[in-house]
Amino acid sequence: MTPEQLSRYKDLAIEKVMTYAPQLALALLTLFIGNWLIRRLVMLVEKGLQVRHVDPTLAPFLKSLIGWILRIVLVLSVASMIGVQTTSFVAILGAAGLAVGLALQGSLSNFAGGVLILIFRPYRVGDSITAQGQTGVVREIQIFTTVLLNSENRRVILPNGALANGAIINLTAEQHVRVVSPIVLPQTADLRRAKALLLELLPTLAPVLPEPPPAVGVASLGTPGVPASHLVVHLNLAVSVKPADAASTPGLVLEAAKYKLEEAGIHLV
Repeated sequence: MTPEQLSRYKDLAIEKVMTYAPQLALALLTLFIGNWLIRRLVMLVEKGLQVRHVDPTLAPFLKSLIGWILRIVLVLSVASMIGVQTTSFVAILGAAGLAVGLALQGSLSNFAGGVLILIFRPYRVGDSITAQGQTGVVREIQIFTTVLLNSENRRVILPNGALANGAIINLTAEQHVRVVSPIVLPQTADLRRAKALLLELLPTLAPVLPEPPPAVGVASLGTPGVPASHLVVHLNLAVSVKPADAASTPGLVLEAAKYKLEEAGIHLV
């Protein structure tokens, strides 16, 4: 390459830089300021939703959705400022969206699942649920996921698609839940007396509700493969408690039952 060609390319490069540098600088400035404004606007939207006492299940979803829409608009605006034709850009986005949609079917399923959850409300923020093998209190319902806080104070993040299409046990949907605690007595124990003592004990426990009343029933007699001399009686102690007490009640019932029966000379197996 001759010195004349190098000089010509150098002049051309300088000319292009001088032509597009202001546009590029303005686009970057717009992107920076736009991001800052979007963050501020999302914060204002969040405060507005709190002031209007919008359902805490819906508020995080709306906040996240508004933020994503505004960022997409900002990117399109910045692209047009640097000379990208937005019509072509939208067409490219459409084609890319189809390809990405096929590749991200799971994410789209999660988005659709989030919309269905917000419409049909199988659970709300603050509810205690069991789903996908996890149990916890619902902290957030986001666009793609639901966030739980389990009994070990760990965050559990579940995909909305699986939740919308799977079984969900809402532990707080009703005023009370039934908790069953199993105990085992030797076959030689006085079953009638044991049941009477337990029915006397259960209503006195703090978390136990009077209605529906506690119940004590025989679950099974003996254990397969165990000699007759070692046969046992399996009892189920069923009580009604508030959903918030469901996790702690079984241990409390078992401990109290053990002490009550042993005081009467009946020992657990």
